[in-house]
Amino acid sequence: MSPRIVLLVQRVGPYHHARFNAAAKLLDLAVVEFRVREDVYAWDAITEQGDYARHTVEPTGMAAELDRLDPAVVVTVGYADPEVQCAVRWAIIRRRGLVVCSDSTFTDEPRRAW
Repeated sequence: MSPRIVLLVQRVGPYHHARFNAAAKLLDLAVVEFRVREDVYAWDAITEQGDYARHTVEPTGMAAELDRLDPAVVVTVGYADPEVQCAVRWAIIRRRGLVVCSDSTFTDEPRRAW
């Protein structure tokens, strides 16, 4: 059965893992990691299996993974990564629910009118 919600993150960290475990008790949730080998964050890799389905994709495999999982809703954390932009396009083309979470502020970087 396809998960209702697929949430995308660069790499699952300890606080993500705890939150995803709690959310999986209430939601049909799968998590897709797309930058697990990068050291952007200082936390150790989470190796234990949680209560949620966890998938890892290579940078060019996002659309294929979403096709395979076939979620009703895609949730992204951020908007700048090419993998996230691919997932946004995937959701729009397939007319799926889309939630984009961002913690940017107006003063982070110069903005363009579009």
